[in-house]
Amino acid sequence: MKVILSLTNKHGKSKKCPDICLLEVDSGVFGGLLGRVKPISTEHYKFKHPASGIASLVRYKDSLIFFTDNCMVGQLNKQYQVERVWTIPIRHSHSVVCVDDKFYIASTSRDCVVESVPFEDKHKIFWKDNPGRQDTIHLNSIAHRNGEFFITAFGPRKEFWHSADAGYVKNITTGEMVVTGLKQPHTVTNVKDELYYCNSATSEVRKVGSDYSLVVDPNSYVRGMAFTDTMLAVATSKGRKKSKSTGKDLVTNFTDPGNPTGHCAVHFYKRAEKLCDYKKVRWVNLDDYGSEIFDVVVF
Repeated sequence: MKVILSLTNKHGKSKKCPDICLLEVDSGVFGGLLGRVKPISTEHYKFKHPASGIASLVRYKDSLIFFTDNCMVGQLNKQYQVERVWTIPIRHSHSVVCVDDKFYIASTSRDCVVESVPFEDKHKIFWKDNPGRQDTIHLNSIAHRNGEFFITAFGPRKEFWHSADAGYVKNITTGEMVVTGLKQPHTVTNVKDELYYCNSATSEVRKVGSDYSLVVDPNSYVRGMAFTDTMLAVATSKGRKKSKSTGKDLVTNFTDPGNPTGHCAVHFYKRAEKLCDYKKVRWVNLDDYGSEIFDVVVF
């Protein structure tokens, strides 16, 4: 299984390829080189400076679209060459889904979903949480299923985001709260009309409507995943350990206070009927390339 993953919040701190924010990782399960890592350059004359981070990745026809943290968007062909770069008036595009040849962008800094036409300067607010358009709930991922849109959000915080303990999956088409009481959820994903998501601070992958979960790495922050019919690739990032009043540790985002913990890695699983029965076949340590992974796609 080959996946492309995006590295975020790099700021030149990685030991290898400090200017690289995209990696192809081959699990090697079917006879390839074990855990082969291929850095992907996003060099283009329109990028004045190397990207310090790439967040969302979305497949668009035969290409891959990537979104940087500073309003830049790039199109990558199957040969991993940047064919086009353009600017959008949207910062922190932390998740994108393509529906009917339009992008629906989860804009974290503005608590809204923006409808955008690829390659054109056509953008409009599709859904918003608050009139002030500020980051009050940390909306960070979006999925589409049967004509309806779903988002994940942390919910309100007291100070740092580690204080947010009322995260949720919400159907923004109907207004229904699908799942509540989550700890920093990310990466809501539609897989054959079933919704999966990462409960990042408890290091789990979960499925809506099921009590089973997959604990990926209890010392790392889980965010970003991609499915095939038989495999799951899920990413972990370095995080911060934060103890709850109950004495149980949570792994929060690396930018939060706390003790550093975990690994930047991608984990490959053979799928089963229940998440708790998924079998890990390999994990690839990417600590030398960065600290945080945001998104994973099969391309």
